[in-house]
Amino acid sequence: MTMHQATQDSSAEAEGTVSRQQWKWSVLAGMASYLDAGSIVALGAGLALFQDELGLSDSGVTGVGALAAIGPNAIGAAVGAFIGGRLGDKLGRKRIYQWDLLIYAAAILCIALAVNPAMLFIGTFVVGVAVGADVPTSLALVGEFSPARARGKLLGFTQVAWNIGPMIVLLLALALSPLDLLGIRIVFLHLFVVALITWALRRGMTESAVWKAAASKGAAATAGVRELFRGPHLKALLWTGSFYLFWNLA
Repeated sequence: MTMHQATQDSSAEAEGTVSRQQWKWSVLAGMASYLDAGSIVALGAGLALFQDELGLSDSGVTGVGALAAIGPNAIGAAVGAFIGGRLGDKLGRKRIYQWDLLIYAAAILCIALAVNPAMLFIGTFVVGVAVGADVPTSLALVGEFSPARARGKLLGFTQVAWNIGPMIVLLLALALSPLDLLGIRIVFLHLFVVALITWALRRGMTESAVWKAAASKGAAATAGVRELFRGPHLKALLWTGSFYLFWNLA
């Protein structure tokens, strides 16, 4: 790199200019939100149809309430976020956000082809774990490669993707509603295809330079969960937790 190029890069960083590559990587990272929200809404749209087809009860461990509780909007996502976030710190962002999409795709396919309650429940839980692991590592990656003065803009784009997912899923479900359960299966197959395409495109992404620097110093491995409950991290955690608490209640 020449001194002139270095000066240009520093100037772009200071002005918050986003390169084409940074936009591309933000889109690929934001697909975690698309797939997360898409799977939540697809399950909601198809729940009654699966209940009738597979003979699910309204309550109990094999009921629709339990199914909703273990999926990508509840327990499964929480487990995935806790495990995936920690592994993303220890092993790197790329290793987690790239390979968990294959797990997501396999679980979505399991739901799409479900012929008994076991397939539906296993697929739903694993989808929750996969998106729970993907979202925090993807958001961390966006924050780490973004210019300081454009970080909010790129992270905000992932929320746009979170809203596009339900919109497309609901439109597909509406268009395919005459096919009943087959239509919902096609909606899930659409998520399967999108996950595989995203996985293929993510293979060209590189590891976060911020994570590499932290890993070389041993910081990525030594920092523990208790760090969240100290100093400025605690304040940020309380504000963020309050937002998500009241948003999800609504």
